[in-house]
Amino acid sequence: MKVQYPDYSEKIKKSRVYVWVEDEGILDNLNNRVNRPVALWKEIALKGLREIGLTEEFTGGLKWSQYAGCSCPCSPGFIIKENVMGYDFHISVKSDAPEAVVFDPDAPKRLTSV
Repeated sequence: MKVQYPDYSEKIKKSRVYVWVEDEGILDNLNNRVNRPVALWKEIALKGLREIGLTEEFTGGLKWSQYAGCSCPCSPGFIIKENVMGYDFHISVKSDAPEAVVFDPDAPKRLTSV
C-alpha cells in the first residue's frame, strides 16, 4: 500500500482509498471504470487498512464514490468516513487474483497480490 501524505497548502479532505489494477491497460481502465467489483474491493481495502493498524472502528468504514479523486468519474475509490483526514491510500491488485492481497513485509505500507 502506498500512503500519500496530505498537502497542507490545500484544504484537508477526507482520506481516500484507491484500488488500482496493475496489469490493466488504459482502454481496459476506461471501459471498466464504472463497472468495478466494489464489494470485493471494499474487502481488500479494509484488509489493507487493518494490516497497517487502521481498524474499521477507527476509520468509521468506507463509502464508495465514483468521484473520489475529482469532480469527474475518472478516479473512483473509497472515502474513509472519519479520523484519517488528509491521507490517501493506494492499493494495487492483479486482475487475475484481486482477492489475494497480502501485506509485503519487505516493503512497508505496500500491499501486493500473490
